[in-house]
Amino acid sequence: IVICNWQCIRYGGNLAVAAYSVLSYILFSANSLMGGVGQGIQPIISHANGAKHYPAILQIRRKAIALILFISVVLFGLCLPAQTVIAQFFGLSAEASIIFARSLWISSFAFPFIGVVKLAAEFFCAINKTSNSSILIYCDPLLLSPLAFAILPLIFKLDGVWLALPVVQIILAIVAVRMFSRYERKLKYIISVSSK
Repeated sequence: IVICNWQCIRYGGNLAVAAYSVLSYILFSANSLMGGVGQGIQPIISHANGAKHYPAILQIRRKAIALILFISVVLFGLCLPAQTVIAQFFGLSAEASIIFARSLWISSFAFPFIGVVKLAAEFFCAINKTSNSSILIYCDPLLLSPLAFAILPLIFKLDGVWLALPVVQIILAIVAVRMFSRYERKLKYIISVSSK
C-alpha cells in the first residue's frame, strides 16, 4: 500500500491517491468475499484429506473454482456500471472520479485471479502443504508487488500502478494452477492404485 501510494503521488498526484483510497475499499471487499470461499471449504477439504476421500477433494475444489469464477463475473458486472455511484458515495471530485473509473476498470480484471490464488492458498493449507500456501501468500507482498509497482509505471505511467494488481495476480494464479495440476496428478495416481 505504501509503495502504491508513493507511485500514485509520483505519477498522478493527490487525485490518484484519492482514487486509490476508494479503489482499495473495493479491492478489500472483493478479497474478503473471495477469501471467504477458500476459508469455507478449508474444514471440508481437511476432513476429506484426513479420511483419504480423495475424489471428494477434487470435486469440492472444482465446485469452489466455479463459484469463484461466478463471483468474479458478478463483481465485474456490478462494479463497472456503478463506478460513478461509488465515486460520488466517497465524495471524489470530478477529476479524481475519472482516475478512479480508469483504475477500477483495469484492476477489476484481477478478480478471477485473486479468487483462484486465495482459494489455492487455503486449499493447500487444508491438506497440510503449507509451503505451497506460503509461496502464494508471501510472494505477493514481499516480491512480486514491489517489483510490479517499480517496473510497470516506468512503462505505462499511472496505468502501470493500476496494472500491477492484475499482473501480479495472473502470475500467482499461474503458479497456483501448476500446483493444483501437480497435486491432482498425484491424487489421481493414488486413486488409480487404490482402486486396483
